[in-house]
Amino acid sequence: MEIHTLTDRILQSFSWMLLHSLWQGLLLALLAGILVMVTARMKADVRYRVIHFHFAAFLITVVSTFIYEWNISAGNVVKNRHFLAGNYALETTSSNTYNLKYFLDLVVQYSTQNAASIVMIWALLFIWQLFKLTGNIAALQQVRSRNLIQPDLYWIEKTKTLCRNLGIRKSVALMESGYVNFPVVIGHLKPLVLIPAGLLSGLPPAQIEAVLLHELAHIKRNDYLTNLLQTITEAIFFFNPGLLWISSLLRDEREHCCDDIALAQTGNKRDFIHALINFREYASDSSAGYAMTFPGKKNQLLNRVKRIVNNQYKPLVPMEKFALFSIVIFLSALVTFSSAIGLVKPTAENNKNTLQQAKYAVRKRIEKVITSATKELLTTHITIREDVAPNEILAHNQVIDDQRHTLEERALAAEYKAQAVRDRAEIAKVNAEANRVLAQAAKDRAQASRDRAKAMKDQALALEAKIQMSIDRNQAAADRERASKDRDQAVADMQQAIADRNRAAEDKKRAYFDRQKAEFERMQVKTNH
Repeated sequence: MEIHTLTDRILQSFSWMLLHSLWQGLLLALLAGILVMVTARMKADVRYRVIHFHFAAFLITVVSTFIYEWNISAGNVVKNRHFLAGNYALETTSSNTYNLKYFLDLVVQYSTQNAASIVMIWALLFIWQLFKLTGNIAALQQVRSRNLIQPDLYWIEKTKTLCRNLGIRKSVALMESGYVNFPVVIGHLKPLVLIPAGLLSGLPPAQIEAVLLHELAHIKRNDYLTNLLQTITEAIFFFNPGLLWISSLLRDEREHCCDDIALAQTGNKRDFIHALINFREYASDSSAGYAMTFPGKKNQLLNRVKRIVNNQYKPLVPMEKFALFSIVIFLSALVTFSSAIGLVKPTAENNKNTLQQAKYAVRKRIEKVITSATKELLTTHITIREDVAPNEILAHNQVIDDQRHTLEERALAAEYKAQAVRDRAEIAKVNAEANRVLAQAAKDRAQASRDRAKAMKDQALALEAKIQMSIDRNQAAADRERASKDRDQAVADMQQAIADRNRAAEDKKRAYFDRQKAEFERMQVKTNH
């Protein structure tokens, strides 16, 4: 198919870039998964850089693919992308190989001829993704300007102090909001930290400080801008499972990096873990639901707490391991089939040269198969028949040619038979590998069952601890209330004692006057007598 217009070139290049991005994303996801397992005991910052490198490598790869496809489509070049399934395939007697070549040829030809349809379907789905992304950004901007509450001066000054400690030169604003149920950072040039209304006065200052340090760490690392670029990339390659998995790993490690920065400043793991749990409980009890959460998705909080307490990263779940094994098998099969089939040259002349080279190679193998005795016999026949008529010589030579062709066909059939044996051996190896993967999957499922049981036990223990914490909190409140009543009673008793002492003093004074009066009256009676 000739490409005559700029629009055709764009559609062809972009459609092939989208298709190639699938195996490129899977390959990078495989490498990222291996490195994640290798770096299980390294710092979060190192793991983040490793995963970020794979994310950037994907972007560079797809851009390079588009440029490559654009260049080879220049100049109205006839672009034949199908595999060797033409004349060479017609000479092949192996039906399996021919069917595979024919299938791949159909797939590639269909993709090339329907590039406009592929891009159109992608564009419709991308518009929907873009619509959701725009809605989320608009919602965040609405949160930035509505129902804001000025916090206490203490927390404003505390935020400035923490910014200086982290080396943040931007002007960071702190506000309480009634539209969020989790701490969130909005904006890059003029970042705004929003805290759910009422939590600044409802939690201990040490926990609030740990949360502020976590959010300020996002500002220090420019995570808002990075997350925006990451979200746009996910909207473009929404169909790419490898890219989406790498992106999820990148988000997890981003939170771990900010946790480490906050812990390095506070040095108090207990307060930080309590802050995570309290904010998660508040977010669960609230009905608000904007996208950028602090505690994270369902299991992220538990994984973050385990990492902080035990310095233990979340291992790959059995489904992720099975997916990585599947990617290995798929890419290995793709490389094997590509090596066996080979790619066709861009022009018909090159196809002809390739066919001639294949025939020459077959003839060389046939010459090795033919024995020296056969060659000598043919030579003897030719020598003995030199005295016969020219017509008989021609007929005799035709017989020799027929015999040579027969030998060639037999040798070629033997070659194909040997190739079929090798193919069956390769298929047996693939089946054995598949059985091994299935066995591993069964083991992984059993391990997953044990992990779920352990998780349920941990959740039960956590619930028990939470209930005990609630009981202790209620008991502490009752003790504080009882202590307050005791203090009030003590004050009342002290005041009563003071009143009693004053009354006793007055009674003593009155008794003294009564004695003086009685003495005086007694003296008067004695004088009268």
